[in-house]
Amino acid sequence: MTKPITVRTHADLLALMELTSGRRPTDSLLVQGMTGHGTELGPSLRLDLPQYVEDENTVRAFALFVVDTITTGGPLDRLMVALYSEDVDRFGGLTDAVTEAVNSEGIDLFRLFHCTPAARRTIVPDLGVWSMWSEVTGSTAGITARVEHGAAERDPVSAPAYEGPTVQGARIGRAARSLTAPPNADEDHEDVQAARSLLADLLAAETIDAEAAARFAAYTERAALRDWLMADAFGGTRGQDLATAWALLMEGQTRPDWERVDAAEAVILQALKLTPASHRAGLFAVLATFAWAKGAGTDAAAWADLARQADPTHELARLVAKACDSGTVLRVAQNRATAYRRG
Repeated sequence: MTKPITVRTHADLLALMELTSGRRPTDSLLVQGMTGHGTELGPSLRLDLPQYVEDENTVRAFALFVVDTITTGGPLDRLMVALYSEDVDRFGGLTDAVTEAVNSEGIDLFRLFHCTPAARRTIVPDLGVWSMWSEVTGSTAGITARVEHGAAERDPVSAPAYEGPTVQGARIGRAARSLTAPPNADEDHEDVQAARSLLADLLAAETIDAEAAARFAAYTERAALRDWLMADAFGGTRGQDLATAWALLMEGQTRPDWERVDAAEAVILQALKLTPASHRAGLFAVLATFAWAKGAGTDAAAWADLARQADPTHELARLVAKACDSGTVLRVAQNRATAYRRG
């Protein structure tokens, strides 16, 4: 967001937090960083609430993890924290620990929200003020963010229903068996060229047919071809070898072509509708990697989980899931010049 948005109410603040995060969460702690003495929104973090909040060590470790992760990209002036739970009293010790950890780093905890979905309201306990969900959803700042800045809630991660023919699995199998690309295939290999050519065609097309979807799914099942496709979607393979392209992209030294990534995601979501469950792991893993690069850890973890449900041994999905569990944020998502901006 580049144009200023006027904030007048607590409902405005919470609306911007939810839009920055992508959606209104449940059973979560939502943390919003702020810079410019509280005038600019910084990184956003959402975490599942810990199960054992009665254990002081767990609570302390969680609080430290929150602060370490949200400040990975650099120092922050202020933080806003929103607790989403039907039992906010149970997590009082948790928010106290987060407040202590934040203050110990010299960061001002600007606002703490207690959000109770069943009661359809949110409370700022320190000030004793509350807002209804309708005020948050319809807040002036939220509407401005949507209309003038293109901010929008992201749809929850879910696997599209299968709509393909009964022979599609066999078709993908045949396509996969025809591939000869080795693990270190370079851009001159015929399979790499064919995979990249298909991606270019699908990005330019309005729809995808069963035959193209089968070939695309087969390419994502072979690691070398999948990696070339992902790097190509990021726009980072022009005149570079694959290892160099990936290093420059993920380290934030090259700005990804985010519009192209969004378009590639749309292609994959179409392809998933024509890909049976037994062949979806590669497609899910690519979506997980895209989400991770965007800094959308919640979505990345969800896509990685779907990939591992389809193939429990899928290595890329395992790596993305591990990164999300540990709070690892790629440098490309931390650098203002290279980070993804929705809308």
